[in-house]
Amino acid sequence: MRSREGRGGFSLLEILVALSVMVVGMTSILVLFAVGVTTHKRSVDQMNAALAAESIFSEIEANYTVLRISQWKKTEAQKSRKKGWKGRSVDEKNYLKDVPEKGADEPKVPDFPGYRYRMAYSRLDPDGNAVLAELTIVWQKGGDPVSESYAKVIFKKPF
Repeated sequence: MRSREGRGGFSLLEILVALSVMVVGMTSILVLFAVGVTTHKRSVDQMNAALAAESIFSEIEANYTVLRISQWKKTEAQKSRKKGWKGRSVDEKNYLKDVPEKGADEPKVPDFPGYRYRMAYSRLDPDGNAVLAELTIVWQKGGDPVSESYAKVIFKKPF
């Protein structure tokens, strides 16, 4: 009979210790991947929100000119006369009517599905040559609303 010392191999205890170390290592790696995916999703959402905000601000800047406002005033005045709205005032603030203020329904951000926005703006001078636009981009994450806020000063461009 051969002695026990001559046999090669691992004992049951050694195998259990090795499996335990492997399970702990694999669990740590899987948790790291889950955290990485969550962080990536959050950064993509924030990047999309920043791009959407820049798109909306660019649209406002492109349209906020003296000539276009006066043209819009004439168009709105003609519409209100046709519809029979009497005494409706039209000013520069109404020119930004496509951009809702706080408390209004949140429209969708074009080219960014799942993102909505709210806008609040205030004049920085009495003539309306500059406005402070405060924009909030909102999206859903796990059924809960998430938002990012941005602000920009927009100057009226002479045309």
